[in-house]
Amino acid sequence: MFRTEKNGRNFILKLAWTPVKQLPESAVYDALKAANIPNIPLIIDSGIIIENSFGYRVEYLLIEDCGVPLVEYLQTQMLLGISKQSDIAASAMFQAVECIYSAWNAGILHRDITADSVVVKGDQVRIIDWGYTKLVKDGPVDVDALATKWLFNKDNATGDEGSSAPIIGTPLYTSIPVLVGATQRSIADDV
Repeated sequence: MFRTEKNGRNFILKLAWTPVKQLPESAVYDALKAANIPNIPLIIDSGIIIENSFGYRVEYLLIEDCGVPLVEYLQTQMLLGISKQSDIAASAMFQAVECIYSAWNAGILHRDITADSVVVKGDQVRIIDWGYTKLVKDGPVDVDALATKWLFNKDNATGDEGSSAPIIGTPLYTSIPVLVGATQRSIADDV
């Protein structure tokens, strides 16, 4: 990732080298935006640089700078006292759950929520790093349109984890049902 500033605004350029069987993160942000999911980063530009090089794709995302991880942000607020920190944490968690729950209802599973995925800038929380996302089969997302635009196999985006995506997310934060490839899930598997 590279940080840059233009006209007083901060941006992040993210280059991702991912397996071609994995859903492109750019496609996920398109789906999130189309579903009006709250508390996601603003994507300025994105695209695929290399479609397939030895089974991997290279994509780029130019993203608004969304701030710092929640834990790091709370540490900067220590002088405010525990009560104010608790209020900030409660508001942040509400915004984070609102995002994940809305995405879940739209058939979009993050699958890699970590302490670094919840970021804060001012009083706005964003959920970032949607690179391990899975789309729910027969969900409301137009997978065909996304697959055509972003050049991926739609069955890989909605199939079983073990068969289509060798990487599920950060193992320490991954729920047991996701790790074992269970076909029935709940919102708890993503929070």
